[in-house]
Amino acid sequence: MRAEDYAPLVAMELPYPYPSGHVLRSVIILGALCLLSRNWFLRASSLAVLIGIATSRVYFGVHWASDVVGGALLGAAGLLWGFSGKRV
Repeated sequence: MRAEDYAPLVAMELPYPYPSGHVLRSVIILGALCLLSRNWFLRASSLAVLIGIATSRVYFGVHWASDVVGGALLGAAGLLWGFSGKRV
């Protein structure tokens, strides 16, 4: 099939690519899961899923690597802010 004949069902314009929202939310949710859990398997699998999400954003060309790093740093800052008063 030629590119001219292909019409996508959903065409999305992404006006705000920085930071990656997927990575930001994933760091907050999976990071909170890691901080609240004592299970090593759950922590390791959360880290593996987070790495998979971050690499998939770059691999599929949705974000640049800097967008992913920015989302991860912003998510980590939010996670630290949210858990700053809690002892883990």
